[in-house]
Amino acid sequence: MDKGTGLTRIELLVVIAIVGFIALFALYAGIFMQWQSRVKRNAKAVQCMENLKEWSLIFAMYTEKNDGYFFSHEGSDSSGWWMNLLQPHYHEHQELLLCPRATKPYNKGGQNPFGAWNVNNNVGSYGINGWICNPKQGKTELQRHRPIEYYWRTSNIKGAFNIPVFLDCMWTEAWPRATDQPPEYEGWPGDKVIENYMKFNIDQMRRFCINRHQGFVNGLFMDWSVRKVGLKELWTLKWHRQYDTAGPWTRAGGVIPNDWPQWMRNCRDF
Repeated sequence: MDKGTGLTRIELLVVIAIVGFIALFALYAGIFMQWQSRVKRNAKAVQCMENLKEWSLIFAMYTEKNDGYFFSHEGSDSSGWWMNLLQPHYHEHQELLLCPRATKPYNKGGQNPFGAWNVNNNVGSYGINGWICNPKQGKTELQRHRPIEYYWRTSNIKGAFNIPVFLDCMWTEAWPRATDQPPEYEGWPGDKVIENYMKFNIDQMRRFCINRHQGFVNGLFMDWSVRKVGLKELWTLKWHRQYDTAGPWTRAGGVIPNDWPQWMRNCRDF
């Protein structure tokens, strides 16, 4: 036999062994990269929770200094916005405004759920529940038909553990209602907040319903506790005084899995 025309059995076994080793290495490299990505993601989720624990101290200090009351969140300019009113408590730690998984502003290419808002030189990716505010006396409604009697005003409330104060959010604030529709698609509305501004102002639960932590967002509650919240669970929280926690988007209210947009159907039901 001509030894120059083909591989010997030993050479063939060596080639098979090398190919197998390369395939095995590629497999384990892929698994390692997935593991490393998961570790980084989990680390950022933990840091997000730590940020919110810092915010619990900030909100607690503010309300303590104001006889238990929150800010009014009113004014013709941004001076009454929460990030400016609370700034004395975090001015040396601006990074507290940002969830570690959402640091890139929309105007610089950031995309929901990992984009950040940019308002008057403040860049952040958390937002308040607007219903916690304490509107000025003498008003019957505030900002686009939001009844005054819906507002919590103070942190001295029974059932505070289920009242959201501050969460992962795609904007600076939101005023959710039990009938708010969920986002049509996972990245809604992406970096097009301003272009879709009128639509953005309805169904404001969507501002909190963002898939930032694998089917969850992190939130601070009025008892100053911090925990993760399932995306569908958002509709079961007590957002304002008249909020129906058994509304149409809860299991108690009759929602079924197929009622949810496709991207949310695998999320845990509540």
